Amino acid sequence: MMSRVLELPVAFADARATDLRLHLGLPPQPALASRAVDGDGWTAELRILGASHQVLVEQGERVVWSETVACHLPDAGARLVPLPGRHRIGSDYEFRSRVVRLEPADFRSMVEDLLRHHAGENEDEGPGLCACFPGDELGATALRLDSHDGRQGPWLRWRTWHTYPSTGEVVTTSSRAALTPGSSAGRT
Repeated sequence: MMSRVLELPVAFADARATDLRLHLGLPPQPALASRAVDGDGWTAELRILGASHQVLVEQGERVVWSETVACHLPDAGARLVPLPGRHRIGSDYEFRSRVVRLEPADFRSMVEDLLRHHAGENEDEGPGLCACFPGDELGATALRLDSHDGRQGPWLRWRTWHTYPSTGEVVTTSSRAALTPGSSAGRT
Protein backbone atom coordinates (compact mmCIF):
# COMPACT_ATOMS: atom_id res chain seq x y z
CA MET A 1 0.00 0.00 0.00
CA MET A 2 1.45 3.35 -1.01
CA SER A 3 1.53 6.28 1.38
CA ARG A 4 0.50 9.68 0.19
CA VAL A 5 0.06 13.05 1.80
CA LEU A 6 -3.50 13.30 3.06
CA GLU A 7 -5.32 16.58 3.52
CA LEU A 8 -6.91 16.61 6.94
CA PRO A 9 -10.57 17.65 7.35
CA VAL A 10 -9.83 20.51 9.78
CA ALA A 11 -7.85 23.73 9.47
CA PHE A 12 -4.49 24.06 11.20
CA ALA A 13 -4.79 25.46 14.72
CA ASP A 14 -1.97 27.63 15.98
CA ALA A 15 0.26 25.64 18.33
CA ARG A 16 3.88 25.48 19.36
CA ALA A 17 6.32 22.88 20.62
CA THR A 18 6.10 24.11 24.22
CA ASP A 19 2.38 23.15 24.24
CA LEU A 20 3.15 19.46 23.61
CA ARG A 21 2.98 16.81 26.31
CA LEU A 22 3.81 13.13 26.37
CA HIS A 23 0.82 11.06 27.54
CA LEU A 24 1.30 7.34 28.19
CA GLY A 25 -1.63 4.98 28.55
CA LEU A 26 -4.44 7.08 27.10
CA PRO A 27 -7.34 5.28 25.42
CA PRO A 28 -7.86 5.92 21.69
CA GLN A 29 -8.34 9.63 20.99
CA PRO A 30 -10.42 11.00 18.09
CA ALA A 31 -8.24 10.66 14.99
CA LEU A 32 -8.31 12.77 11.85
CA ALA A 33 -6.41 10.05 9.96
CA SER A 34 -5.13 6.61 10.88
CA ARG A 35 -3.38 3.60 9.46
CA ALA A 36 -3.26 0.09 10.92
CA VAL A 37 -0.15 -2.01 10.36
CA ASP A 38 -0.26 -5.74 11.10
CA GLY A 39 2.81 -7.67 12.19
CA ASP A 40 3.56 -11.10 13.62
CA GLY A 41 1.19 -11.20 16.59
CA TRP A 42 0.72 -7.44 16.85
CA THR A 43 -1.11 -4.53 15.24
CA ALA A 44 0.07 -0.93 15.44
CA GLU A 45 -2.24 1.95 14.66
CA LEU A 46 -0.62 5.20 13.59
CA ARG A 47 -3.03 8.05 14.34
CA ILE A 48 -2.91 11.74 13.49
CA LEU A 49 -4.86 13.82 15.98
CA GLY A 50 -5.94 17.43 15.69
CA ALA A 51 -3.40 18.17 18.38
CA SER A 52 -0.57 15.85 17.23
CA HIS A 53 -0.22 12.01 17.17
CA GLN A 54 -1.06 8.75 18.92
CA VAL A 55 0.39 5.27 18.44
CA LEU A 56 -1.53 2.27 19.77
CA VAL A 57 -0.01 -1.22 19.78
CA GLU A 58 -2.19 -4.28 20.31
CA GLN A 59 -1.16 -7.86 20.96
CA GLY A 60 -4.17 -10.10 20.63
CA GLU A 61 -7.19 -8.09 21.75
CA ARG A 62 -5.24 -6.00 24.25
CA VAL A 63 -3.58 -2.59 23.88
CA VAL A 64 -0.07 -3.03 25.29
CA TRP A 65 1.32 0.38 24.35
CA SER A 66 -0.35 3.76 24.03
CA GLU A 67 1.75 6.83 23.33
CA THR A 68 0.15 10.19 22.69
CA VAL A 69 2.03 13.40 22.00
CA ALA A 70 -0.45 16.23 21.99
CA CYS A 71 -1.53 19.62 23.22
CA HIS A 72 -4.51 20.30 25.47
CA LEU A 73 -5.78 16.78 26.11
CA PRO A 74 -7.38 15.72 29.37
CA ASP A 75 -5.01 13.61 31.45
CA ALA A 76 -7.62 10.87 32.01
CA GLY A 77 -5.38 9.32 34.66
CA ALA A 78 -2.51 8.58 32.27
CA ARG A 79 1.11 9.29 33.05
CA LEU A 80 1.65 12.84 31.82
CA VAL A 81 5.09 14.25 31.16
CA PRO A 82 6.02 17.59 29.54
CA LEU A 83 7.63 16.76 26.20
CA PRO A 84 11.02 15.50 27.33
CA GLY A 85 14.22 15.28 25.32
CA ARG A 86 14.40 11.70 26.57
CA HIS A 87 12.07 9.52 28.64
CA ARG A 88 12.82 5.89 29.43
CA ILE A 89 10.96 3.17 31.30
CA GLY A 90 13.38 0.34 32.00
CA SER A 91 14.39 -1.49 28.86
CA ASP A 92 10.77 -1.71 27.62
CA TYR A 93 10.22 1.83 26.31
CA GLU A 94 12.28 4.80 25.21
CA PHE A 95 11.07 8.14 23.87
CA ARG A 96 13.23 10.92 22.44
CA SER A 97 12.24 14.30 21.07
CA ARG A 98 14.00 17.21 19.47
CA VAL A 99 12.77 20.69 18.63
CA VAL A 100 14.49 22.90 16.05
CA ARG A 101 13.50 26.41 15.04
CA LEU A 102 14.23 27.40 11.44
CA GLU A 103 14.19 30.62 9.46
CA PRO A 104 11.15 30.87 7.11
CA ALA A 105 12.97 29.81 3.92
CA ASP A 106 14.68 26.87 5.64
CA PHE A 107 11.41 25.87 7.32
CA ARG A 108 9.54 25.84 3.98
CA SER A 109 12.29 23.80 2.34
CA MET A 110 12.34 21.29 5.21
CA VAL A 111 8.54 20.84 5.14
CA GLU A 112 8.54 20.40 1.37
CA ASP A 113 11.28 17.75 1.69
CA LEU A 114 9.36 16.03 4.49
CA LEU A 115 6.14 15.89 2.47
CA ARG A 116 7.95 14.68 -0.66
CA HIS A 117 9.78 11.97 1.33
CA HIS A 118 6.65 10.72 3.11
CA ALA A 119 4.40 10.86 0.05
CA GLY A 120 5.94 7.59 -1.13
CA GLU A 121 6.27 4.29 0.69
CA ASN A 122 9.91 3.49 1.34
CA GLU A 123 10.26 -0.24 2.08
CA ASP A 124 13.56 0.33 3.89
CA GLU A 125 11.85 2.69 6.33
CA GLY A 126 8.57 0.90 6.96
CA PRO A 127 4.92 1.94 6.59
CA GLY A 128 3.88 5.49 7.32
CA LEU A 129 1.16 8.10 7.46
CA CYS A 130 1.53 11.72 6.43
CA ALA A 131 -0.95 14.59 6.36
CA CYS A 132 -1.14 18.35 6.09
CA PHE A 133 -3.77 20.80 7.26
CA PRO A 134 -5.81 22.86 4.80
CA GLY A 135 -5.24 26.59 5.03
CA ASP A 136 -1.53 26.22 5.81
CA GLU A 137 0.41 23.82 3.60
CA LEU A 138 3.36 24.06 6.00
CA GLY A 139 1.41 22.56 8.93
CA ALA A 140 2.07 18.82 8.69
CA THR A 141 2.38 15.61 10.68
CA ALA A 142 4.13 12.42 9.56
CA LEU A 143 4.62 9.04 11.26
CA ARG A 144 6.78 6.07 10.23
CA LEU A 145 6.84 2.56 11.82
CA ASP A 146 9.58 -0.07 11.91
CA SER A 147 9.69 -3.49 13.61
CA HIS A 148 12.71 -5.55 14.57
CA ASP A 149 13.53 -8.89 16.19
CA GLY A 150 16.48 -8.24 18.47
CA ARG A 151 18.50 -10.20 21.02
CA GLN A 152 16.07 -9.26 23.78
CA GLY A 153 12.97 -10.06 21.72
CA PRO A 154 10.79 -8.20 19.23
CA TRP A 155 10.27 -4.45 19.41
CA LEU A 156 8.64 -1.64 17.45
CA ARG A 157 10.09 1.72 16.63
CA TRP A 158 8.20 4.72 15.34
CA ARG A 159 9.30 8.19 14.34
CA THR A 160 7.20 11.32 13.98
CA TRP A 161 7.58 14.80 12.55
CA HIS A 162 5.37 17.78 13.46
CA THR A 163 5.71 21.21 11.89
CA TYR A 164 4.50 24.50 13.36
CA PRO A 165 4.49 27.29 10.74
CA SER A 166 3.74 30.18 13.09
CA THR A 167 6.93 29.53 15.10
CA GLY A 168 9.06 27.83 12.43
CA GLU A 169 9.45 24.83 14.74
CA VAL A 170 9.92 21.21 13.73
CA VAL A 171 9.39 18.59 16.43
CA THR A 172 10.76 15.13 15.78
CA THR A 173 10.21 12.15 18.04
CA SER A 174 11.58 8.63 18.09
CA SER A 175 10.09 5.87 20.22
CA ARG A 176 11.02 2.27 20.86
CA ALA A 177 8.74 -0.23 22.62
CA ALA A 178 9.29 -3.88 23.50
CA LEU A 179 6.78 -6.49 22.43
CA THR A 180 7.20 -8.80 25.38
CA PRO A 181 4.72 -10.26 27.87
CA GLY A 182 6.34 -8.24 30.69
CA SER A 183 5.87 -4.86 29.00
CA SER A 184 3.62 -2.65 31.07
CA ALA A 185 4.50 0.99 30.43
CA GLY A 186 2.00 2.82 28.32
CA ARG A 187 -0.71 0.20 28.79
CA THR A 188 -4.27 1.37 28.96
